[in-house]
Amino acid sequence: EHQYFVTETIAEIAALDRRLPSVADRDGEYYLRQEGKGLLVGAYERDMRFWAEEGTPQGFGHELFPDDLERIEDNMMRAIERVPAVGEAGIKRVINGPLVQKVWFPREILPLAAIGANLFTFCFQLLILLFGLAFFRQPPEWDMLWLVIPALIVTLMIATGLGLLLSALNVLFRDVQHFLELGLLTWFWFTPIVYSYNLIGSAITERWGDGAERLASLNPMLPVVTTFQRVVYNPTNFSETQQAEFSRLVDRDTVWYLQNLGISAVFGLVFLIVGFKVFTNLEANLGEEL
Repeated sequence: EHQYFVTETIAEIAALDRRLPSVADRDGEYYLRQEGKGLLVGAYERDMRFWAEEGTPQGFGHELFPDDLERIEDNMMRAIERVPAVGEAGIKRVINGPLVQKVWFPREILPLAAIGANLFTFCFQLLILLFGLAFFRQPPEWDMLWLVIPALIVTLMIATGLGLLLSALNVLFRDVQHFLELGLLTWFWFTPIVYSYNLIGSAITERWGDGAERLASLNPMLPVVTTFQRVVYNPTNFSETQQAEFSRLVDRDTVWYLQNLGISAVFGLVFLIVGFKVFTNLEANLGEEL
């Protein structure tokens, strides 16, 4: 068994704008680290208690054992002697559980795993799409095929940044998931997926002039979508009448697509920085909130 406890809020920690470093006192046989706005204090126990020596029971889940703070009393007193604030704070909760369950891993893995799973699904669906295009003899734009790589990188940057940000916020504020569905639906309809980019490009230029078309890239997914449409669907395979609906994509060169992807990459970088910072600041409370 392994046992530790978490303190109530400590005013000195709550006033800090940074996280405290972790401490491991081998002589005092205790360790502590910041947990939320308090401290987590654990012991390197000498009076150990063994459990399930004949093997973990099949029906065992994540149950905890009864509290037994007397077992680590000496360790606690040494921690209080070194850090008096521990003794002044109340105990928020005590955890006494199987040591084999105490496996640390970066919490960022959880949202990143969801992104990785969807990336695998995307690649699989892309293969099916390419097979369909080959079957119907609709080749991609070979000279611009390499643009798919930066478009995919930008997509991963945006998805990772927003994934880290929204996953942390969703744990603390459960209504985020409902607003997220509405926001993604709105974002979908503001992106030329089920309609031609000509519709957006023409509306912007008619209202603000030819030089204002770049404003469309303020939607960071628009350059990604238009790049995939130009390269993979390749409107030059269409009839002249159909090509007219995609004229603003067909008439653009590689530089235009790269510049637009560069704008989206800036958004992606901002999302990554903000998402990682917010996730890092909030991750200490995620386990408790869950």
